[in-house]
Amino acid sequence: MLRYKDDVYDRLWRSYGRNQWKPFLTTSLTDANSIKNGKYQIPFTVMNTAYTRNRNSTDDIIIECDISSRPTERYFLYIHLAELEQLDETETREFNIYVNNNLWYQNEVPKYLIQSTIYSTINDTEVEGGVPKLRILFRKAEKSSLPPLINAIEVYVQKELSLTETNQMDGMTLHVL
Repeated sequence: MLRYKDDVYDRLWRSYGRNQWKPFLTTSLTDANSIKNGKYQIPFTVMNTAYTRNRNSTDDIIIECDISSRPTERYFLYIHLAELEQLDETETREFNIYVNNNLWYQNEVPKYLIQSTIYSTINDTEVEGGVPKLRILFRKAEKSSLPPLINAIEVYVQKELSLTETNQMDGMTLHVL
């Protein structure tokens, strides 16, 4: 996991199986302001790389992660995107995103060097081998000439805390001391 000094929220970022995630797109840009930041302020060092497939590939990109087994928990999914290649007029990159086999977002077209974020809460999970999973699939749209790309993904879990409230006597005891 990596911590970036330029992350205003001090999030930890890690590569998702870097050896299997090839090819990568990267920019030759070094100025942190060269990718226009969105309201989630993803660090330039995270956004200036993206995973994609080979240009002529029709394979989906699939990301799976094991998650909590509590069915009442909600998950917050944030997908951060920015086109890193200057496409010519004959090229298009458009894709659909499925979460747990349900169409989640349709016809996404990342903008060149502009960070955008797609987000939502997710209340249902898939179970594989008794383990709940979050399965995110990126599929090239029919009219697209290029495969999908992914710069960064964040998943947050809303945990239910089962602690009881503070006992009123605890406060009274502290006051006496």
